[in-house]
Amino acid sequence: MTIKGLKQTKALELLACFELSKRILAQKCFNNDIVKNPESLILWLRQQIGFNQQEHFMVIFLNTKNHIINHKTLFIGSLDVSVAHPREIFKEAVACSASKLIVVHNHPSGDVTPSEKDIELTKILEKAGKLMGIPVIDHLIINKTGYYSIIHSK
Repeated sequence: MTIKGLKQTKALELLACFELSKRILAQKCFNNDIVKNPESLILWLRQQIGFNQQEHFMVIFLNTKNHIINHKTLFIGSLDVSVAHPREIFKEAVACSASKLIVVHNHPSGDVTPSEKDIELTKILEKAGKLMGIPVIDHLIINKTGYYSIIHSK
């Protein structure tokens, strides 16, 4: 409403349009094999956490057909750090009977290059996933315009 000529009613209509587009992207994502078709997942994730000003750490829980069965933002950090712990991640995976998972976080700075901590966390999660029988199939870093796959960029 800070834009000249934009009143409350029009602003609410615009917000409703944005929410509708988020839901359409999510529906496309949830009904597809997101491993074979990751584009819709990336678009949806950008809308979910790509524009946030704090780091958000999200986990996407998949069934055996690579369809999303649940997703949850487990950790919210500061401007440049989020403390994720494997115990919380796998507790949620077991609770929703996930067969595999994807972890995602955003970099508010706009640079999707993984930090040493990001790479270290990925290795820990991969080991824990192997032990639990719930493999981590990717760790994505998202921003407004791009993404980086830590596991697939090895």
